[in-house]
Amino acid sequence: MLLRRSFHVSSFTREKLSNIKLIKLLREEIQAPLNIVKTAVAEAQPAGDYDAALQLLKQAMTRRGEKLVAKSVGRQATEGWVIAARSQCGKAASLSILNCETDFVAKSDGVVALAQSVGRALADKAAQGETSGDDLAPVEQSTIDGLTVDGQPLSQKLTESISVFGESIRINRAMTALLGARKGQVLGIHCHGAPATNNPTKDVYLGRMGALVRLTQSAGMDAAVSQLQADEIAREIVAQNPDGLEEFWSLDKVGDKEARTVRQWAGDDVTIEAWARWERDQS
Repeated sequence: MLLRRSFHVSSFTREKLSNIKLIKLLREEIQAPLNIVKTAVAEAQPAGDYDAALQLLKQAMTRRGEKLVAKSVGRQATEGWVIAARSQCGKAASLSILNCETDFVAKSDGVVALAQSVGRALADKAAQGETSGDDLAPVEQSTIDGLTVDGQPLSQKLTESISVFGESIRINRAMTALLGARKGQVLGIHCHGAPATNNPTKDVYLGRMGALVRLTQSAGMDAAVSQLQADEIAREIVAQNPDGLEEFWSLDKVGDKEARTVRQWAGDDVTIEAWARWERDQS
């Protein structure tokens, strides 16, 4: 299951286990409610067989998740994460929001990992030209629902999460961007307010708010420096929450020892083509 393994745990042969050991093992691997694990172990045939108990547990958790999904429709879910991610090839990026009902669930390892996987999947799909054109483009809900995440349909991943945590978890908003043909284009991403359990990389961020920006820089700029500058501009947008570009360029650069404006810091050859800034309760 989510916090340890997916429902698709590979089957392997184990010697017959006592019920206590089997319950402990299944609880470690699939953080399902104890009563459901006990029932699966009690009904497994042959008794003490790991694979038989696991199969029953998977079925029970799927049924539980489907019931909880139906019950959670319409419930308010304003906690969660803004997710900013860049594709593996660097040609695309995504901005999305995972919402759940409580901060406790949002900060759990399983939900953090799910959010990261969703962001990467959206960005990688955009890199294939399946979700957006040249501009920052909203992703249709049908496309979000049909997304494949870690080899599984997103709907199944969400159902698994809901069956574990017992509350509404959903992805209701996403946007993607592709690099165009123009030289010097680069995508910047940033989020602020990351969970303590997050292990951020330069390609995926979680936070309470986030930004995605596509800009054009000097064609001769080093690629690594170019990427760092784009991400820093996204960071500025998150921090300053400007109403428009004219205001943004005139603002003081956060933490700049030389007390420059954002424009003075970035240089005159940087052009922001499009940007978006979201907060987690904007679903």
